[in-house]
Amino acid sequence: MQSNQLDGTKFRLSQPESLNNKVYLNENKKNLKLQGWLKKKSPAILKGWQKRFFMLIENEGYKLVYFDDDKTNSKPKGAFEISNKIDIEQAGEEEFTIIFPGRNLELKAKSGDERKKWVETIEFCKSIGKNSQRKYLSVDLIENDISKSKGSTHKKVDLQTTQIVQIEKEKIENQKFQGHRDIQKKSIILPSQFEDSQILEVLGLQQLNQNSMLKSRTIFGTLSKRSKTKMKNYKLKWFILISAKPLFPEIQDDEEILQQQDITLELDTLVYINQKMNDKLIKRNVYIKLQNCKEIIIKNMQKSSDHGFIFKLNMGDKIYSLMANTENDRMKWQQALNQSMNTCKEINNKLNLNILKNINPVIRIYDMESSLPIRRQKIKEKLQNDIQRIELEQSINDQNRYLNLQDLLCCLMIISQDMIKSIEACLVKDPQRQDIIQEYIEIHHEKICLNISEYWNINNKYLSLNEIKELASWLSDYQQIIINYIKDDRIKQGINTLLQIYINRWKIQSEKKIIAQFEQSQTIQAKNTTKTACVLELFDIVQEIEMLITQKLKPYLKNKELLKVIKSILWHYLEQLYDSVEEQPENLEFLIGVCNDVEIVREIANRIESIAEMLQENKKQEKTKQKIMQKYNEVLEIVEQQIYNISSNELTQQFQVSLLDLEIRSGVLEVFEENVQLIKLTEQTQQSLLDKLISTFNYHYFNIFLNELDKINSYKRKQIESKIKQDKQVVSEFLKQYHCSNIKMDNFDLMIQLLNCEKDSEYVQAFRGLKYQFGRCFTVNTVKVIIGHLRVRKSEVNQSSLEQFDQLIRSIDDEQDNGESTQDLKSQLMEFGQNQLEPLVLQKQDSNSSRTSRTSMSKSKVNIEELISKSQAQSVQFDNTSITEGYVYKKKAKQQKLVTKWDHRYVRIRKGYIYWYVDEKSWKCQNKLNVQDILEVEGKQNKQNKFILKMRGGKIYEFKVDTVEERNMWMNGITNEKRQQEDVVNSKIEAQQVQTSQLNILIKNYDEEIITNKTTNNNINNNNKFNNQQRKTTLIIQQKEYPLELGQTTLKIKRTTSCWTSFMVCLGLSKG
Repeated sequence: MQSNQLDGTKFRLSQPESLNNKVYLNENKKNLKLQGWLKKKSPAILKGWQKRFFMLIENEGYKLVYFDDDKTNSKPKGAFEISNKIDIEQAGEEEFTIIFPGRNLELKAKSGDERKKWVETIEFCKSIGKNSQRKYLSVDLIENDISKSKGSTHKKVDLQTTQIVQIEKEKIENQKFQGHRDIQKKSIILPSQFEDSQILEVLGLQQLNQNSMLKSRTIFGTLSKRSKTKMKNYKLKWFILISAKPLFPEIQDDEEILQQQDITLELDTLVYINQKMNDKLIKRNVYIKLQNCKEIIIKNMQKSSDHGFIFKLNMGDKIYSLMANTENDRMKWQQALNQSMNTCKEINNKLNLNILKNINPVIRIYDMESSLPIRRQKIKEKLQNDIQRIELEQSINDQNRYLNLQDLLCCLMIISQDMIKSIEACLVKDPQRQDIIQEYIEIHHEKICLNISEYWNINNKYLSLNEIKELASWLSDYQQIIINYIKDDRIKQGINTLLQIYINRWKIQSEKKIIAQFEQSQTIQAKNTTKTACVLELFDIVQEIEMLITQKLKPYLKNKELLKVIKSILWHYLEQLYDSVEEQPENLEFLIGVCNDVEIVREIANRIESIAEMLQENKKQEKTKQKIMQKYNEVLEIVEQQIYNISSNELTQQFQVSLLDLEIRSGVLEVFEENVQLIKLTEQTQQSLLDKLISTFNYHYFNIFLNELDKINSYKRKQIESKIKQDKQVVSEFLKQYHCSNIKMDNFDLMIQLLNCEKDSEYVQAFRGLKYQFGRCFTVNTVKVIIGHLRVRKSEVNQSSLEQFDQLIRSIDDEQDNGESTQDLKSQLMEFGQNQLEPLVLQKQDSNSSRTSRTSMSKSKVNIEELISKSQAQSVQFDNTSITEGYVYKKKAKQQKLVTKWDHRYVRIRKGYIYWYVDEKSWKCQNKLNVQDILEVEGKQNKQNKFILKMRGGKIYEFKVDTVEERNMWMNGITNEKRQQEDVVNSKIEAQQVQTSQLNILIKNYDEEIITNKTTNNNINNNNKFNNQQRKTTLIIQQKEYPLELGQTTLKIKRTTSCWTSFMVCLGLSKG
């Protein structure tokens, strides 16, 4: 007996080899395919007889299947298995009953002969049984994996039975066209009515033969396609397929991926074109996307009655049946279609990788050899040739490889991109080609690391800060490119080392720049304002480090160390600023610039605060900003005092005349105005200086007023009073120009009042006003001088009045000690009543204030260093701003809103899912949500303690918590979990770990070695100096204790007994 054949989709009824049965069929009955109409009696009483179409088929035995009609696409209503357990009874001339286990099937035929034929055939099938051998004449299989379920009722028809029935119905349909067979043959295979060149010209592919890249990716020609309505009717079509990868590598085997924008037709899509017989117009009709093609079925044509060579495209929901003229054509189309299907799977991969390289040529080279060493050597040569080709295109060779950083990095980036394209192409292969990936890592990745390391070893001493930053940025970009595919700790270590070197060199260069600027003490005119060049240099320095932080290198920075370095640079500036101010007390232009720098210093403090926020170290930065401004203001006070000293000396020279000879308008105020306008200070500093100069003016004016009292008479008193009133008017008008009209000019009124005093009470009132006006400059001695100058008056001041004045002055001094600082300007002026006028230099007071400021500066240095050390000691602790587990209120669905709208549930966020339970002790969750299905996590604006989850498909989940803060933490927890799941690469992608050793370091910190060597040498020198000093000290002590006599020496020379013994001692062979 022949073996079973499974080809195509058609099953034919087999025949037994022996007929040792009671029922015999003649030759006509053996060839008869038993199917037809019968009436079936329904089990229901009221339904009666029903007309049904019956078929007897073979499917692991024989089955009797019935339908509502005989159409090809109708599905079976039921099926009965024919076995040796059934019985057949004749109920009448046309009726018969088949008794199945548990069911009697009553049937009625059109005639007795029809009934007899059905009964004999069923008895014949029954006699064969399930285990008899069967011979299949022709088999065409649609599905290889079909259901074989048994034991079901007759109403449940399995898939295999349904398919066999449909094939048998197709055969019945084909028999209707048997009479027209010759006509069909002529219509199936016709001479080509399509001109290839004409169609290609219409499609814009007339240059196809000249373009080998496109030619290797294209297949076209005529095929016959089966009609939708008629099973045996094939119509001639013109087909074309263009793939993104080569379909025929023998034409051109390149590594490019053809892009859709490079071609007019859709890639990897089978296109066929219709043409009417009497119509010259070619119409593009149908696109068959091979991305949706499940398989290609090749029909066995040896036992088929069809002409031509048929293959079928199973699209899942539809099957396209195509016919080629020859077997070679069919094999050619099959190869091209299979290759295009694989290309579709790789390009439209589940990993969502954008495939930009055809890795097939590399795989063919690798798989060509069976020996592993040989194949590795060949693939190594291929990859090295690719690298050399890239370097040749970028004009990189051994002579200029390490000369230009930009050219080298550009070339290495192209090499890395080629490596990543190759790795991604290997990952979408089925199975993944991890062996090829490992080869690329060992060749391309190591080549990149070697070039970076060699360049650094050669040029590390000569690289600028920008070049170091550029190299670190490139390594950061490269790290992001390979992060999903290669794990190499050397890259991260190299970035950290480069940033450490950058910051150290930046610190050293910044300190040198600051020192150089202070040594030059240059000023710059910016917007009619004088500023120092040093503060602008400091601004650029801070801006430079700020740009470093805002770039992609921020994750690699050590925040605390960087903040410490920035603060140390700022402290270095303040220290150098104080030294320069102290060394140049008469450099007015520089001092003015320091005063005007306050706005820039404030901006620098703000930038340092923003830097701390970017580094997430913003816990105490507000205090740091206040510290910076406080220390700068201390220096500013010294500067303002020095500017005041210079200006006040010029002002003092104008008061070397008597009061009546003093020219306020043309003398004092002109100098006063020149000083104020010459000093182009900021408005705040200018106002402060103006207040001090006015106080100085009042002091000198009152002092020369006291000198005039000694020579006063009634006539001169009137002159002095008139002079004072005129000067008051002039000064008031002058102050209005500088918006200082709020400054009180009470001293002029008090001097006039003092001239006209006659009673003790009037003197007391005038003295009180002058005391408050001039502070500690107005003393009891000043009162005695005034009384002594006014003794020629009629009214005499007795001793009790002097004691009263003394008590008044002391009480006011006590009030000022409690309410005012003793370091104000008034306390530094000379006491009133002295006859000689000296320039107001205040050297003693200035030196004291300088020492005070120096002490304050030293204290400020300690405070800043303490602040830096404290911030360094504190560990980085991030606030817990997210919740991943706890109770929430979940809104019920609409159909569940019976009593309450909210359910109190315990929610956990774990491994990409959100679970909720009845309570925290429940072991079974009620539901779970995949965080990757969440489109948006949104908080309700009006109701601040609620948030919603918008899911794919439009479903929305609403939750409620107690507070807004709790809501924000839940939203952060869900968002963080979603972000983590999105960042996790598909489990099929595993980055390969690169084995490294301590010797294989990418970036070596030569600066640290130099610093370590210097420190070691300094320690050795210090130890040597200490040891030498200790020896000298010991020797001196010994000399003091045991003084040498004349002719004595400290050297102990061993004396030998002979010349030979001395020689042996010198050679070390004897102890002497």
